[in-house]
Amino acid sequence: MLLTALTDGEFLRHAHSEHEPLIASSLEVELLRRFDKLYHEHDEDDALQKVLDEYQIDKPDVLTHWLEQPKEFGGKNIGELTDLLAEFDLDTLDALRKVLERDGKVTQILADITQPINTLAELANAQ
Repeated sequence: MLLTALTDGEFLRHAHSEHEPLIASSLEVELLRRFDKLYHEHDEDDALQKVLDEYQIDKPDVLTHWLEQPKEFGGKNIGELTDLLAEFDLDTLDALRKVLERDGKVTQILADITQPINTLAELANAQ
C-alpha cells in the first residue's frame, strides 16, 4: 500500500487498523493519539466552515443575524408569529401540548413501521 497516496482520513483509519497496542512503542502510541486529535479538530473546523460558506456568513454581524432570526421565522415580527400560532388553534398551553403529543405519537408510529424495513436492509447488507 502506498501510504503517501492516502488522504489523512484514510491514513488514520489504516493506522488504527494496523496499531498493535501490545508491541507499539510509547512514541508510536502518542503520535497516533495526537494525529487523531488534530485530524478530528481539523475535520470539525472544515464542517463548520462549509456551513458558514453555505449561508454566506463571513462576518460576525451576519452570524448574529442568523442566530437571532431562524430561517423559518426570519423577517417576521412577533404579530405575524402570533397569527401563525392562531391558525393552528394553539391559543392555550394545553392545545400546544396536545399537538406535540400527537406529533410524538405519529413519529413513533412511523418509526415502528420503518423498523422491519431497516432490519431487512441491515440483514441484506451484512451478507
